Amino acid sequence: MARLVPILMCVLALWPATDGRAGTAGHAVCILNATSRPLLLVAEAPDGTRAAAEVAPGKALCSRAKRPATGNGMVGAFTDIDEIEGCSRLTRPGRTQVLVEYHDFDRCIWSED
Repeated sequence: MARLVPILMCVLALWPATDGRAGTAGHAVCILNATSRPLLLVAEAPDGTRAAAEVAPGKALCSRAKRPATGNGMVGAFTDIDEIEGCSRLTRPGRTQVLVEYHDFDRCIWSED
């Protein structure tokens, strides 16, 4: 299962992206790129609504649920769309996961806003 998560995240990266202005209110799931380089970020709300985009350092990407949902969302980061190994993390809606350092193979350093 752990090997499937990065592959799944790459597949999710093909879905349409948002502009990152959804905010953290309500059922939104957000990821902030606090690294020094642009990365492909993916955010998935608890209802399965996804956003993916290349995000510059200091910028965020959010996915807002289209309907109320319970449970966790997921965020992920990759160097680019062709990468199959990256980092992913479960998150509660209404929180922003901060990617502090990116390292392949789920060795990223995270913080929660």
